[in-house]
Amino acid sequence: MERGVLVGAAGLRWASWIWLAVVALANLHRVHHAPLAVAAVALTGAATVAATIALRDGAWQRSLRPGWVGAELAVAAAVVAADGWVEQGRLTGQTLAGSWPVPTILVAALAGGMTWGVGSGALLAGGRAIAVAVSGWAPGQTGRVWLAVVSTSIEWIAFGAASAVVIRLLRRTHRQLAEAEVRDRIARDLHDGVLQTLTLIERRSPSPEIARLARDQERDLRAYLFGDYQDQASLGAVLRSAAGRFERSWPGTIATVTVSDDVADRKGPTVEAVGGAVTEALTNAAKHGRATGAVVFADVDESSGGLFVSVKDDGCGFDPGTVTEGVGMAQSIRGRIEHVGGTVAFASAGGEGAEVRITIPVAERKPSWRS
Repeated sequence: MERGVLVGAAGLRWASWIWLAVVALANLHRVHHAPLAVAAVALTGAATVAATIALRDGAWQRSLRPGWVGAELAVAAAVVAADGWVEQGRLTGQTLAGSWPVPTILVAALAGGMTWGVGSGALLAGGRAIAVAVSGWAPGQTGRVWLAVVSTSIEWIAFGAASAVVIRLLRRTHRQLAEAEVRDRIARDLHDGVLQTLTLIERRSPSPEIARLARDQERDLRAYLFGDYQDQASLGAVLRSAAGRFERSWPGTIATVTVSDDVADRKGPTVEAVGGAVTEALTNAAKHGRATGAVVFADVDESSGGLFVSVKDDGCGFDPGTVTEGVGMAQSIRGRIEHVGGTVAFASAGGEGAEVRITIPVAERKPSWRS
């Protein structure tokens, strides 16, 4: 990420320098101390070339070292201040430095965060104040001139602060993407090995303690691989948490959770409703159906394109035509889902387990609370 920002800064620096050089050289006959103007063009050009060369090999990190950044800032501040003697800004409307210092502020923010970003803007603002103090101003123009100085200073300082914030966000995003990529790679490598081995130990071990330990380790590993520790409000995290509570509350039971990669990430009322409904469905499976295992599956609903969640157990089942919905089924499951605009269907047959099917459309209804 850092090298990408430096490459972008180099491109901006080159564009700024080319325009700086064109304006300065075209107005050599008008400005004061023309040799100083030429020296400024040469100095900024050398700094531009050096910054570009630094990105061409494997040691690009040196562009972020304090000494390197300090040298760039010194060049930028010197050229900004030199306009006070050259007076190009007063004579042509564009200062000697032009916009060339802007990439330097960006690089400073990249190297040192908020402190360096704001500090570099303040340093250049000081150079601009020196330039105005040296060149002076026409009678009656004091307020106008210093207002322009303050305006430019605020822009540079604000740019340094904004650059630091954006870079921090980019780094955080880059880190999260890298961690997700590592987890995905580990998950692919471990899924057919370690996770299946733990499951095999859990199901075939004659020792309940070893089986419980294997199950706990499998759950913890899955939670890490799917990022549940970082995003506990996501659908997958909520479903896996419900399965974990189910297993702890009903020793000897096993709940497997699968969330399709096609399912869009959802949060808020929908996830809360689904989590509560799944928890109740699992509890009913163990309490009334005497189930020892259950499978929770979430996928995209083929008919509506919304969310489909299934909770299927291996219990004794029931006859939906003869069994009246109790409080758990009517309120904790159907009530929760209908509250967010979804529907619930129960499927079962005696001795063949039961299944709770939850469907929520793409644009689920926002809950409206009544007093």
